[in-house]
Amino acid sequence: MSIEKFESIYERAALRKGGTAQLELLLNKPLPRSELAKIPDDRWLAAFTEKVFQCGISWNVVRKKWPSEDITGLWAYLKKHGQRLGGNTGAYALRQMGVDTFILSSDVESYLRNYGIIDGGRDTKRVHLAANQAFNQWKEESGRSLSEISQVIAYSCGDNRVLISASEQ
Repeated sequence: MSIEKFESIYERAALRKGGTAQLELLLNKPLPRSELAKIPDDRWLAAFTEKVFQCGISWNVVRKKWPSEDITGLWAYLKKHGQRLGGNTGAYALRQMGVDTFILSSDVESYLRNYGIIDGGRDTKRVHLAANQAFNQWKEESGRSLSEISQVIAYSCGDNRVLISASEQ
């Protein structure tokens, strides 16, 4: 499998968003683990409840040092131990709370398929493992978080709907 260099993906995203400064304004950065550990249980529950209206999960697993190179393992845990936390629900809630995770949005999934990184069912272990490996390679190559890489990929392809307004600059 040949993976496109992250620098090329970043340059394409920056071009589509009006330059590197504009792109950087769009990127959400994850919180450090020390900050995540300070978030009380009621905030975690509220974030997931907002996504699925019901949740029953222990956040000790998340707060402990879940290996950042195995984010899809955390997704699998959420799917197995939480109700309706499969698909992108768990990943979106994790990102909303500041956890470093990529999201298999339609743009990201399309990119990964077009470049032959994934094939088959979107929520299979094989697809998650292949995506996880690619994101880990880009993370090592770029020094960026999984969250930033995911957003840059989404901004580099697909619909170009997210723009910075003059008042946000």
